[in-house]
Amino acid sequence: MITGYNPETKTFSVSITELIAFRRLPVTLVPSETPLDLRARNRLHSSFQRKLCKEGYEREISVEYCRNVDGINFRISGRIDLIRESGNELEIIEVKTLPNNTEMTVPPTPQVGHLLQLCFYTLALRENEQWNNRHLKPTLTYIVSGTKPLNRFDTAIDMSDPLISAEWEQTLIRIAGILNTEDERRSVLMLELQTFAFPYSNFRPGQKRMIDLSVEAVNNSSNLILQAPTGTGKTAAVLTGVMPEVIRKRLALFFLTAKNTHKIIVLETVELIIHNALNIRTIFLTAREQVCLSNNSSCNPVECPFADKFASRVESSGVIERLLDSLVITRDNLMKEAEKAEVCPFELGLELALRCDVIVCDYNYAFDPHVYLHRFFDEKTTSGMCVLLIDEAANLPERARGYYSPEIKLSLIDHLQNALSENIQFTKLLHPWIDLFDTCSSLLRNQHSLEMSLPEDVIIPLQAVRWKKAISSLPNRWSDELRSLVRSVNDFIRIGPEPGERYKLLFRSDGADRILQWFCMDPAEHLGDRIKKCYSTLAFSATLNPIEYYRELLGLPDDDKTIREEIPWPFPSESLRVLIDPTIDTRYKYRMETAYMLAQKLLLIHRSVHGTWLVFFPSYAYLELIAGILEGMNISFISQVRGMSADERIEFITRIETGNELVLVVSGGIFSEGVDFRCSTLRGAVVISPSLPGIDLRAELLRKYYTDSGHDGFLRTMAIPGMTRVIQAAGRLVRSKTQRRILILTGRRFGRPPYFDLLPKHWFSDGKINFLSGELSQLSDFEFNKEGDA
Repeated sequence: MITGYNPETKTFSVSITELIAFRRLPVTLVPSETPLDLRARNRLHSSFQRKLCKEGYEREISVEYCRNVDGINFRISGRIDLIRESGNELEIIEVKTLPNNTEMTVPPTPQVGHLLQLCFYTLALRENEQWNNRHLKPTLTYIVSGTKPLNRFDTAIDMSDPLISAEWEQTLIRIAGILNTEDERRSVLMLELQTFAFPYSNFRPGQKRMIDLSVEAVNNSSNLILQAPTGTGKTAAVLTGVMPEVIRKRLALFFLTAKNTHKIIVLETVELIIHNALNIRTIFLTAREQVCLSNNSSCNPVECPFADKFASRVESSGVIERLLDSLVITRDNLMKEAEKAEVCPFELGLELALRCDVIVCDYNYAFDPHVYLHRFFDEKTTSGMCVLLIDEAANLPERARGYYSPEIKLSLIDHLQNALSENIQFTKLLHPWIDLFDTCSSLLRNQHSLEMSLPEDVIIPLQAVRWKKAISSLPNRWSDELRSLVRSVNDFIRIGPEPGERYKLLFRSDGADRILQWFCMDPAEHLGDRIKKCYSTLAFSATLNPIEYYRELLGLPDDDKTIREEIPWPFPSESLRVLIDPTIDTRYKYRMETAYMLAQKLLLIHRSVHGTWLVFFPSYAYLELIAGILEGMNISFISQVRGMSADERIEFITRIETGNELVLVVSGGIFSEGVDFRCSTLRGAVVISPSLPGIDLRAELLRKYYTDSGHDGFLRTMAIPGMTRVIQAAGRLVRSKTQRRILILTGRRFGRPPYFDLLPKHWFSDGKINFLSGELSQLSDFEFNKEGDA
């Protein structure tokens, strides 16, 4: 998405700063100073302007310059720092602040970008009737921060210099070339749209309806919350629905998903769309640390060989054009090409995203306040051109609680107090925080717990003004610890001392460390702020029931701008036989007592119907308990283990798809959602117990928050999330109309409210769900598919 460009009028409306940034990539990724240094320089810049205003200068004079280059109408705007009339002479001053460091030349060498700004101002003034008869005297003024008296360097600029005018012309010509090339590509896409169709030969039941809903949402710049059962092909349907309007209006399409398994489905769908002759550009963005070529876990640009000379290496290598020509930019080919060009893959990916039609990435690149993509979401004009597709949207609220729950660690404070002990101003600033941690630690010890909610009269020593002043005195090269602490304190300052009912101040022990945290119980307002600034948002999942509950959690507006839809079960009713086994009490306090009975039941099920059975447990501890008993029962089984690597996961799935074993996995884990088990021997699944979240302080705070808000706190905090995991697990079974599977819900609670009330409608046969008989005849007489459709 090239923001500011209107293809209908071929007009590029852009500020001079954005124009230069568009033409010139960052020279280096190595920061010269800290964010607080930048704020200090901005204050110095404003102070310098105010000082010269007393000498007769005017500040921040808006100007505009229009020019047609190669058919592109440039409409460039900007504000001149300082301007003063003196007879027939017009003085123009462009002010730039520089950090005070030893690498600076004296006097400073004018930078190309600064000269281009000054060139633009002189051209704009020559076309302005108020100023065009004046003799222009442009000056580039550099002032150096942190110097007393203030170091000031004035350089008169000769705008007749052919090097400056050539650089300006080449800037416009190159940008015009990019825009014309993009227009040509879009013209081809518009022609390809005439024959664009659903990328598969047949529709699954419900897919046409999903396409129509997606078209309606994007065409009307509205929102959609869509629940559709697993196996209905939501990804293909939604992409098919939104793509034509995205291309016509040149919108940026974000496919947001939390798991790599979902990205594989998107990749397959996009490749099929391209194969069917719609040549959309798609990039898969991955976390910075996962594409790092230096294996630098802290991502320190100062020590990274791929951070320096970024612009020159990118431009000389042609890596951007090469990757764009490939249409689909995956993590692997991005890293491969970035390594050839000797540049950072992550930063290269961000540059490429501006020229792509579809951006596939994690939720956090749209919603996390620390890592969201500023170039897309900072400005209203750009965010208003973004369409968000939120895959498996039921997972976003819990993730978002983490995004908006900042924390401060005592270990960071202690480390920095020792490391910066000579900086009296800074260490004094840390003392109130150390005192606060001492007080909170005493309270925690008295409660004999690992985490507590702090009393409302606890005072957080924010001291925003003093904090910023003290930080500005620190060295330019910040350590990772200092950067983390500053970010955390800034988060606390932003939330303020009284953030309202949505937040609770928590204090916990984590090994030897102590952590203070604002716990965000309801992130809906934060999510809603992002959603309302975007062009359209489509949230979809197999588990968005009750749909109004999830609409509220996701921050989607409660008006006619939000379409609600539930797609019915698309497969024959006989495809899934659901049975409840109430004979085993799976509640936590009875698990040891009934463990052997459960293991025996699993053995009988597997022997009754030979093949692959998935068994989903609510926790690793429960899984490991049953696995220990099964080891002595002469039965072949495999178990999910904690912290499996990517290779171990692939090997585990391969064993599932080639074996006839009992497979023990965890509900809500990596094998219970977003995975297609292409297994001809799969017979069914046993879900052990509603997979309720753990009962702890946070769960209790959430329950009370919803209860106080007039809702059923237990339902929202425990029952709905627990049953969502059960439904996700069951979604691994039937993925096509020819498959036939059995689902056994084991545990007495499945037959009682509120859990029974949350079971999907299509699980009921003739309005009821049968109990599993003792002789297991409902398993042995069930006709499974024999063709092994997958």
